[in-house]
Amino acid sequence: MCVCVSLQVRVIPVQLQILFARLLLLNQQSCGVDGLISSFGWTNNEELQQHDVQELNRILFAAIESSLVGTRGEHLIGRLYRGTFTQQIVCQSCGHVSEREEEFLDIPVALTGRAGLQQALREMFNETELLEGDNRYHCGLCDRLVDARRECRLRKLPPVLTFALLRFLYDFKRGERYKDTSQFKFPLELDMTPYGCCSHGNKTGEEGERGGGEKISYELYSVVIHGGSTHSGHYTAYIRDFDNLGSWTHPDEDPVQLPTDEKTGRVDYIEFDTPTELLVTLLRSLGGSVSVDKLCKNMQEKTGVTWNKRFKKQFGSIHQFLRSCPDFFVVDDTKRVSLKMTTPTDTPPSPMETTAPAGDVRVEPMETAEPVADSSPAPPANTFCQDPRQDVAPHGDKETATASGTVEDLSTDVSMESTASEGHGLSRIEAQEQVPSSSRDSGGRSGDQSRDVGVVSKDFVVAMETEGSKSKPMTSKWKGDSKEPPPPGERWFHFNDVQVSPAVVRSLEKVYQGKESAYMLFYRRKRSQLPTQGEGRDVVGSVPEWLQSKIAGENEKLEEEKAAYDIAVNTIELNVHLSSSYTFRNGALHHKEDPLVTDAMVTAVSIDRRKTVSDLETTLEEVIPDQVRGHVISVARRLPAGMHIYDNISWSKHKTLRDLQVLDGSNLFVWDGEQVGGVGIRTGTACEPVLLRVTYHSCEESGGVEEGEEEEMEIGRPKDSTLGELRVLLASKLDVPVQQVMISQVKVSERSKASRVVVLHCSKDKLTLEQLKLCDGDKLAAEASTKKGIKTLAHSVADRQNNLLSVIVEDRCSPHLSDSTSYPVHAMEVVRDSLISTFKSAILLQLQLSNIEGGGRLRLDDECPGPPLHEEQTLDQVGVVQGHCIILEPGPPPTPSQLVLRCRLSSGTKEWEVTVDEGATVAECCQLVVLSAGLQGNQWHLRRTNWCGEATEVLDDETSVLSKENLKSGDLLLIEEGKLPPKNFVRLAVSLFTPSYPTCTPAYLTDPDLTSGLLSWVMDSATVGVDINEQGFTHDGDFPRVDPNEVPLHLQSPAQFYPGLPGCLVGLDSIEIHRDSTIEELKALILTLPALGGAVIPTLDFLLRVREMVNGRLGKVFKNPQQTLRRNKMETGSHVCVTVLEQEETLPATAIVVHIQARTPGRRSYGPAAEVIYDCNRSTKPAELVKLVSRLVQIDVSHLRVAKHKLESFEWIVLQENYNKESRKKKKSKSTAANIKNSPICLRDGDTLGLKNLQYDPEDADDFSTESDDRGKEILTAVQEEKRRKRKLKSTDLLDERGGANQRPRRTEVGIKIFVPDYKRSS
Repeated sequence: MCVCVSLQVRVIPVQLQILFARLLLLNQQSCGVDGLISSFGWTNNEELQQHDVQELNRILFAAIESSLVGTRGEHLIGRLYRGTFTQQIVCQSCGHVSEREEEFLDIPVALTGRAGLQQALREMFNETELLEGDNRYHCGLCDRLVDARRECRLRKLPPVLTFALLRFLYDFKRGERYKDTSQFKFPLELDMTPYGCCSHGNKTGEEGERGGGEKISYELYSVVIHGGSTHSGHYTAYIRDFDNLGSWTHPDEDPVQLPTDEKTGRVDYIEFDTPTELLVTLLRSLGGSVSVDKLCKNMQEKTGVTWNKRFKKQFGSIHQFLRSCPDFFVVDDTKRVSLKMTTPTDTPPSPMETTAPAGDVRVEPMETAEPVADSSPAPPANTFCQDPRQDVAPHGDKETATASGTVEDLSTDVSMESTASEGHGLSRIEAQEQVPSSSRDSGGRSGDQSRDVGVVSKDFVVAMETEGSKSKPMTSKWKGDSKEPPPPGERWFHFNDVQVSPAVVRSLEKVYQGKESAYMLFYRRKRSQLPTQGEGRDVVGSVPEWLQSKIAGENEKLEEEKAAYDIAVNTIELNVHLSSSYTFRNGALHHKEDPLVTDAMVTAVSIDRRKTVSDLETTLEEVIPDQVRGHVISVARRLPAGMHIYDNISWSKHKTLRDLQVLDGSNLFVWDGEQVGGVGIRTGTACEPVLLRVTYHSCEESGGVEEGEEEEMEIGRPKDSTLGELRVLLASKLDVPVQQVMISQVKVSERSKASRVVVLHCSKDKLTLEQLKLCDGDKLAAEASTKKGIKTLAHSVADRQNNLLSVIVEDRCSPHLSDSTSYPVHAMEVVRDSLISTFKSAILLQLQLSNIEGGGRLRLDDECPGPPLHEEQTLDQVGVVQGHCIILEPGPPPTPSQLVLRCRLSSGTKEWEVTVDEGATVAECCQLVVLSAGLQGNQWHLRRTNWCGEATEVLDDETSVLSKENLKSGDLLLIEEGKLPPKNFVRLAVSLFTPSYPTCTPAYLTDPDLTSGLLSWVMDSATVGVDINEQGFTHDGDFPRVDPNEVPLHLQSPAQFYPGLPGCLVGLDSIEIHRDSTIEELKALILTLPALGGAVIPTLDFLLRVREMVNGRLGKVFKNPQQTLRRNKMETGSHVCVTVLEQEETLPATAIVVHIQARTPGRRSYGPAAEVIYDCNRSTKPAELVKLVSRLVQIDVSHLRVAKHKLESFEWIVLQENYNKESRKKKKSKSTAANIKNSPICLRDGDTLGLKNLQYDPEDADDFSTESDDRGKEILTAVQEEKRRKRKLKSTDLLDERGGANQRPRRTEVGIKIFVPDYKRSS
């Protein structure tokens, strides 16, 4: 009764007890944790979320403590895991000690800059931190800031000591977390005595109890491993079996074999994974020493592939590779290569003695618990990983590895003497298990592709030794006997989700560093004496009886389920055939041509495959009596030619069916073992029948001039029969002499898929069908020898076969598939030049379809479905090739004069098809598309698209027919709102631009009065510092500024920081004008607009300057009044603006109209703009333009700096004579003369030039930027960073954060929780 109450109240401890008892006693490979998860109160799949194991450890301990409140085990966690340490601050002035004691369940250990656990403990608990300078301590006794000393000391140590290695860090520069995979060592035995606070008279907890300075030793018993990255990973663990509960076998006990061919049993050289293993194997077969050329030749003979073709791209030339592996190969001056490992007298060095290049991580010697007084080197058996170059510890303590201090100590018990003694010299390779430096990444970790860079694995060496000696597999031995396990209490096991496997101590060295590295360490107080075999703690006896009986019941149920499972898995069904029902013809066994003999007479027998052949015979005698006695049972198989008999299993009566590889569904043939129907039967694989399809003429005269009808027959022949025997058989069929029978094979080329004829001459009559590589279904042509010039039967068959297409038909017309998204497919053969209508009729006939809506139509599905096919075309004309898929769907087929066009709204993504006559006009097609889309009105037009569906030119000639517009079936058209102008007319938007500066003409270049006027306009306002927001660089009204706190930078538009127009822009109206009209005619038409009706204009030249507007900015000025709109590339939707001039102007074609603005000294702003017209016919050098501007603003050239503003990038290009240009081919910079019309200046109409007077603004002469430029650059940078972030996110998924190509946002990290009832109130 008490037990039931405990089960109901103390759920978590009981579920933990049940789980561990099941792991110990249940006869099952794994145990479920549903009960434990339910006890945690998890209902939303919390167990599937990824959490930190250290966090789970602390929360689980807290939950257990809360669950045990009010019981005898209330302080269980505290007694086992809780320790205390003190933080002391000692005032250097008065000696006052401020002390704070804290408890811990685990000790966090930072890895950065620390080689191992003992160094970290010394820095944490033995070193003192001085608080001085800006970091001084406020002493409560002195009441002021004083120098002080801070130190941390352990006060009480728990029986189980836990260390949490802080491998996850945060990179503040990159703004992301990362995993520290650097090397961090830990010992097997840890002495904690030096890390107490004995210097102040205090002793650690157990030390105080023991009295005196007794050594406090801990021994490692568990290591938790984390494999993966910061965002995903997997935990495994190494656990030491102190209680001798596990069955330990050496993990290297299974022999490893070289890759061999199953048929020949020889070494299959092509199967070697790395070039090192391949070269070592080849050199051993060649005696261990050979020239490089002979080695390459031998490699090509053995593998069929040369070094250059297989390895050069990854490893370089063979000479380079051999020299890069000095541990295995020796290359002398005569280019002769030898195996370095063939020297049996070499002493096997330590793996750590291998010199590593700079940047590689080298396995360092582990730090020991205590310094050793004797500095002499330890014996080799105890210094397996000791580096002779590292004799001094980081703090000057000279340490030597002791037998009890390091992981390496126990690993050296593995003896290598047997390897060296047998004379094969493999001990060097067996000792060198480290990955070469070429396979390590920048962090020094061993890469995942270690086997791809030529590493000889230990398994390979063991296999080589086995191959060479042929005596016994070479495995690692423990103290002279390979089967002897480690001493009790020193056996390790590796736990993961798949299995629990034995592990050697040396395996712990692999988790010092890398992606799979140690994450938590568990030490327990060392016992005075380890238990011997069979003397371990009685763990089973500590399990309550009620729990033992419960698990015993589960074991009984498991045994019953296992027995039922074994029966279900091993029960096979065999098909038994009786020889009385079969006859032998055409090279194989067939059912007798008797209506009473059917497949129903085949007897099905179920039997356990673990039973013997004798048991099978007994079963068959019960099922079919009087049919088995006196007969033999053979395994048979159905082949295309018929039934064929293989092995006779009656001779192996005591073997099981599993040993004889009798599988489920196998066919068994019961016969007398010699004949079937009086005909002797050959059995076995060598005489398998091959079914050949032979085409011949039913009758023909000698010479082959007159031919009969073609016929095709199937012939089954044993594959070990000769071509001559087949020729004799065909001669009797053709009724011609054997010498006149010509046999040809019609073969299909694997590349071109075309059929070709191969004549099988009489010289090949002694070859077998297997040697000729004839297979089931091969086509042969048999005929009498023909005269030259007469087409043979074989060529006729090949031509007919070449004219056949094998296609896949997808049926979308079946009535029961109307709501399905998966359609059945059928394979069909059709003549290449067949009409689409004929092919469709053949499909309907084969699929037995009728009454299809519209008669049905076909379309070609080549990656994406094409348009419906015209039925008057042939398959060749529409581009059908071998293997194409053709869709049969409801609907009427288009006629030859119709086009099927795809349509889509310019603002949508849904597409639909319309069928229109190719003689229809663009207007009629547009009306049909509008009706099919359900749109209203006539304000619509059509636009073409390119190959990727992007909008291109408008179909503006509404009277043109579709055939003249080069539209084809399957083209995609966009429908857009807006009515088109008449044919050859364009609709232009017209605006009036009134500049805020006096209009300027070429007269400014010579008229001193006008020059002084421009000077006063530009420079005076700059000198007084006109505000940029009033007349200078203002933002465009079309791009309102947004609050950066409301919208992220990468979502803002940089156009809001473009400089505003230097004037006022007012929209007038839109006009329609012929495409071939001149600029002069455009000006005349603009005069007719109502907005300019009151203007008094003497002449057109005096009236207007017309220019293009591009994206709301002033663009190209139309200078030649006789140029047409077509020449200036004006299209419907283009925008032009006009400016009323004060003086008549006639600009040459080489003139450039730009704006200049003077920079306000001491401010990052500019004054109002002015206009300058420069004629490039004078010079295109930047110096000439600078001189002109200098003369206009009356500033000396030496004091004037001019730069062009690049609008899209918010940058300024200073005008200078030369620019450094980088050559793409040679990747060198060279100085080139500048041209204002070419890159990088590219001066065009409407550009802005900034002016800086260095007399008043001497600082940073090349800096012309404004605050708006900075804000615009910030937006551009944010946009680029966002793109880079998305690309990185995508590439990270494709590599090994392994989320997949379609990135899903990571879940928000939520802390793990375990829900525990409040037992304090209930108690």
